[in-house]
This record gives sequence, structure tokens and C-alpha cells, in this order.
Amino acid sequence: MRISIIISVFNCLDLTKKCLETLDKTLPEDLDHELILIDDGSSDGSRGFLKEFGKQREHCNVIANEQNLGFARSNNRGVEFSSGSYLLFLNNDTELTGGWIEPMIDGFDKLKSKNPGMIGNIQRRPSDEKIDHAGVYVNREGKPDHLQIDPAIEFPRKRYSERLATTGACFMIPRELYLKVGGFGTEFQNGGEDMDLNFKVRKTGHRIFVANKSCIWHHVSASPGRNDHHERNTRKVFQKWREFLLEEGAKQWMRDYLIADDTPKNYFTNSLYRRGLAFEKGWSSKIPQEAIDAVDSKIKEQETIWEQMFESESMES
Repeated sequence: MRISIIISVFNCLDLTKKCLETLDKTLPEDLDHELILIDDGSSDGSRGFLKEFGKQREHCNVIANEQNLGFARSNNRGVEFSSGSYLLFLNNDTELTGGWIEPMIDGFDKLKSKNPGMIGNIQRRPSDEKIDHAGVYVNREGKPDHLQIDPAIEFPRKRYSERLATTGACFMIPRELYLKVGGFGTEFQNGGEDMDLNFKVRKTGHRIFVANKSCIWHHVSASPGRNDHHERNTRKVFQKWREFLLEEGAKQWMRDYLIADDTPKNYFTNSLYRRGLAFEKGWSSKIPQEAIDAVDSKIKEQETIWEQMFESESMES
């Protein structure tokens, strides 16, 4: 198994240096890999640093974009220069810790019978040392959100957890599958590309996992302009995946209802509780309509806000 580690860089030179320093310290000596570094139009000396860094290492390819292409296009370009059978995408605002990569690699063999498509990991914020990411779920408003539970506490013996999605800050995917689904969607601009990729992978029948024994540090959204197009990107995700987000959001709405303190937990007199419990336990495959309607209402509220926010663009087009 040859692994292509792909890192796209836009400024944040100090973070890039720390990322590459910790990468060097934590990669197994016998790992068959190559490093693909893409400078995406940096202006803080990153380009010169990466060029010199690449000269000092074997199997390191440094690509310099003439202008800033953004996360999706830059990483897709990196794949074009790669040769590994597996791709490992890594943000330059991450710091790696000992033993982080082995569980991700091993997962594709250990989970083979479960058809893994992407494997992510646990990520902590250096600012407060709390978990920022343990996988992605869809909340009761239909929005993708990070799970922030600690697997070491919640299920210490569980090595892998299936999730709806994993963040783009650090994940592995078979090269063939990445190309099959078209890679990162270039309609997104520094946001939403990772969720779109996850959902495209799921649509092929592959499953998404998080390696609970792999943990890294992540300086969340450190790159300049990371959130400049947040609303526009989120709107595009909903336009493309609305039905999926509605269904998963309704499931979460139902779970929240079942455990809420003010929910009348009477199986015989509370019809919604009874039907919701039947769905949650697998006795019924039908999500209660009340849950679907509640989430659909929230999504419609957000869609109205987006329509007003981007009204001028719609008129121009």
C-alpha cells in the first residue's frame, strides 16, 4: 500500500513548519509513502520554504500554483501529481502525534467487510485541548455538525466508529474511489467540499469511519479567508443534498425528543413517543412525520434567509 500524503498550503508558514516537523517525527520509518505539497498562492514565504523543504527529502513533490485556486482545486491538482493507491489529505494547520497514522491505515484492512470508503480521526483544539471532531452528524436543524465526544471515555475498547461523515482536515480514501466520485467539488470555495465528498462516497455504497485511536491537534479554520464564503457554501450543500440532510436531521430530532426531559415518556398515551421509539429500536422503518415536518420547517427558514442574502446574485444571473 503506497500512500500519497497531500497538503495544500495558503500562508500560515509557522503552522506549516510545525505540521511538517511533527509529520517527520511520527511517520513510521517503513511506510511506503510520498509527500505532495501544494503552495496555493501564498505571500508569506511559504513557497520558498516548501521548495527548500522538498529538496531535502526523497519522494516529496512540491507544486506551486500561480494563483490561489482554493481548497478543492488545489487538492485535486495535488492528486494529479500523486501515485499512491491511497490518498491521505491533511490540513497544514494540524500537528501530528505519535501513532496517529497507523489506525487510519489499518482500518481499511480491519474494516474490509464493512466496505470503508473514508477513514478520519479524532481532533483536539490546541487552544483548550478539547475535542473538536470525533466524526460528523446531522443535527435537528438538518445541518452537519461535529461530534465532540471522547471515545476514550464513551467507548474505550472501540477502535472504529461509523459516522455520517468526517472532516476534510485529515482523512484517508482509496485513490480509485476518490477519482470515481470526482474528487472535491470545485463549485465550493473553501468550505463544504469535504461534506460533499463524504456524501458522494456514501452514495456509492461505501461507509465512513473514524479511527478512535488516532488523535491529532487541529488549529481550526486557521487559513486566511477560511470562512469568507461559509453561508454560500452551506447553501450549496443543502441545494445538492437537501433530502439526505432532511432525513438524517429528522432522525436526530426524534432522538432528541425521546430523551428530552419534558417529553411525556408514556408508550400507551403518547403516540409520537411510541412511534419514535419503534423507529429508534428498529421495529419500524418509518420516521414519524412530525420529525420530518419539524426539520423541514427549519430548513425552509434557512432557505428563506439565503434567498434574501443572495437575492442580488439571483437577479443578475
